[in-house]
Amino acid sequence: MRNRLRQAREERRLSAVELAERLQVHPSSVANWEAGRREISVDNLIKLADILGFSVDYLLQLTHAYNYTDY
Repeated sequence: MRNRLRQAREERRLSAVELAERLQVHPSSVANWEAGRREISVDNLIKLADILGFSVDYLLQLTHAYNYTDY
């Protein structure tokens, strides 16, 4: 997931800090998820997919189709 998460965040032109603010988590949480040091909770994964506009399956690398919506 870490590669997809960073890629999705960067595609939306969000910094890790901005994403953390939207998720209401500490910026180190985003950094740890992206580095693969920590696993993301289901609740935060769903919020993350909603914020970024990508499917949970895409973020978890279960599909190549990302099904995003433009914000």
